Amino acid sequence: MSDYELHKGTLRRLKVQKSKKELILEYLSEKNEEIPSYYNIEEEDDINEYFMDLLSENYIEYNNIMYIIENKEIDSDSDIFECEETGNGIYSYRLSYYNGGCGFEEALETALENKVSKRLTKDDIKLNELENLWKDLDLLSSIGEWKSKVKEFKETYNLTDKEAISIANKTL
Repeated sequence: MSDYELHKGTLRRLKVQKSKKELILEYLSEKNEEIPSYYNIEEEDDINEYFMDLLSENYIEYNNIMYIIENKEIDSDSDIFECEETGNGIYSYRLSYYNGGCGFEEALETALENKVSKRLTKDDIKLNELENLWKDLDLLSSIGEWKSKVKEFKETYNLTDKEAISIANKTL
């Protein structure tokens, strides 16, 4: 029977990238098991199918990079496909979906496609610094204009500081 599923976890980039075939062989070696005879480990389609059957709950390949899935299933009843990059090749995700409409891997891929990056690039940081510098220069420019106006009113009309400031405030 189909139902809503909520998953929360992280994807951790493998430090040493391995192919699906290498991961299958490594897993079978650890379990002291052999490849079933109906799979041909040299055929790409068989590798993908066997990987799905055997390891799709533990690993996902995204943009040709293999990630370890650290997953926890929680009760829920609404669709959520969230993923954010936390740095160092690690993604944190939260998924809630109706499992009659899609599976875990498809939901995880959707979240990865919708991901939000928390890291700012060097260019983003430089752009923010430049924008702040322009704001500061605009402010300094405005203060400089204001000071010039105060001085001009004071000298031109023989006003006190207080009077010249009051008029400069009204004109700028």
